[in-house]
Amino acid sequence: MQIDKEQVKEKIRSKTKSVIILFGISVALVIVAIISNQWFAKQTIRTIKITGNNALSNGEINSIIDKQIMNVKNEGLNLNAIKNTLLSNEYIRNANVWINSKGVLGIDIEERNPIAILIDKNGNTMFMDETGKQFGYKLYKDFIDIPVVRNIDSKNINKDIILILLTLKNDYPLLNAKISEIEYNKKGYKLHLTLGDVCVNIGNTSNLKNKLFAIQSFINNVVLSSNDLKKYRYLDARWKDRIVVIK
Repeated sequence: MQIDKEQVKEKIRSKTKSVIILFGISVALVIVAIISNQWFAKQTIRTIKITGNNALSNGEINSIIDKQIMNVKNEGLNLNAIKNTLLSNEYIRNANVWINSKGVLGIDIEERNPIAILIDKNGNTMFMDETGKQFGYKLYKDFIDIPVVRNIDSKNINKDIILILLTLKNDYPLLNAKISEIEYNKKGYKLHLTLGDVCVNIGNTSNLKNKLFAIQSFINNVVLSSNDLKKYRYLDARWKDRIVVIK
């Protein structure tokens, strides 16, 4: 079979033409991308999108980073610096900062969630989270039903109070909902309940779960069914599996 040289040449020319066209398109796309990036770099932020914040308003968050973003072109934005500035706010536990091609600056916030309101020996009021981190107290609807802790040294938070708070929150939510205050003294801890001004002495944190279980059972099965809550006003739960009523 004889090969037509003209046909071979035509195929070669066709392939070469296709390669040249593809190369030209690739170069054009690269040029467009460069121009687009240069144009984007010269633009300023059009919109700020904030998510994850509850206690802090959008306005409060904007005010934290205002100097770093106001009239600053995209090429001048330092996202890490903006993140670090956000983290300097005591209410912000973590933050993610990003920007997209539409000029939207995104800020994803993770706030600190308090597990208690601390009132120290000097009368100072502050929040405390599960790590023992303290931050400024403010009125907020989601932070109303958390216990008050009194007489704690705010400069030296001990692990016992965090253990009590987290054990109540995670394992005994029904009892936790009835606790208004946890009081500390040198002999241990007392739980003050919203129910009839009941005060329960738990002493130290040894056998803590057994103590809290006994308290919860006694409250549900005895105190709540009583017509006279005053006689259960002072309870002692320092003993294993036993609640002592103090008259």
